[in-house]
Amino acid sequence: MSEKPVRLHARVYGRVQGVNFRYYTQREASALGLTGWVANRFDGSVEVVAEGERNGLQRLLQFLHRGPPSARVDRVQAEWEASSGEFDRYVLRPLNPVAYYAVERCQTPALGQVLGGLAIMLYCAALLDIEWTAAKIGFVVLMLVASSMIQAGVMLLSAASAFWTMESGAAWGILYYPLREFCFYPLGAFAKPVVWIATAVVPFAFVNYFPAQYLLGKWDMLGFPRWVSFASFPVAVVFFSLCLWCFRRGLRAYHSTGT
Repeated sequence: MSEKPVRLHARVYGRVQGVNFRYYTQREASALGLTGWVANRFDGSVEVVAEGERNGLQRLLQFLHRGPPSARVDRVQAEWEASSGEFDRYVLRPLNPVAYYAVERCQTPALGQVLGGLAIMLYCAALLDIEWTAAKIGFVVLMLVASSMIQAGVMLLSAASAFWTMESGAAWGILYYPLREFCFYPLGAFAKPVVWIATAVVPFAFVNYFPAQYLLGKWDMLGFPRWVSFASFPVAVVFFSLCLWCFRRGLRAYHSTGT
């Protein structure tokens, strides 16, 4: 039978800031299966809150007395408290939850996809009969930023669903993978309900279809006004803001299951 979780609340004094103390503490606590956070304080100390089994917390406390190689620990003030069960993992503070989620989901192999996509885009741009001007180059840069914001919004929206359903994989599969197929074909190839979804609900049409009309000089045949081709960035800002609002709303309503 496992021990009842408890909480360790500690302050570490000495040369403990600017020496990767928080990073090593987070790594040590995670390896021990603890939850909580570690943060720098204005008086030069490091504050540590950790929850879990007492044996793991005692090992973490031993580490705090020792510190990483570049640190010098003068003293550690530690208190034992009742566990609240409010944490899911061990994190660094201060760090915005959205930034933490974005960094956690960032995968190095995806950089290859980004570079490959840029190479293909540049190759196709060289083959197309487009008169490149400073305005069009700036438009493409803004289009790429808008596209990234739209995809980031979809990621936030799917992640936010986990605050109520406890599982975000299903939402990710529904929102992202089927809808991104709309980016591969002209909107005219789909029925009107699909066009409406790709334009007004999850705006993947603003990733490449509408911007491409301006670059290619081939305006929409579905009745959309020409200014829609220039609306990718404001649409992306609105969509990302709404998704961010959903994520933060879910975060306020979320209660951890504890350890």
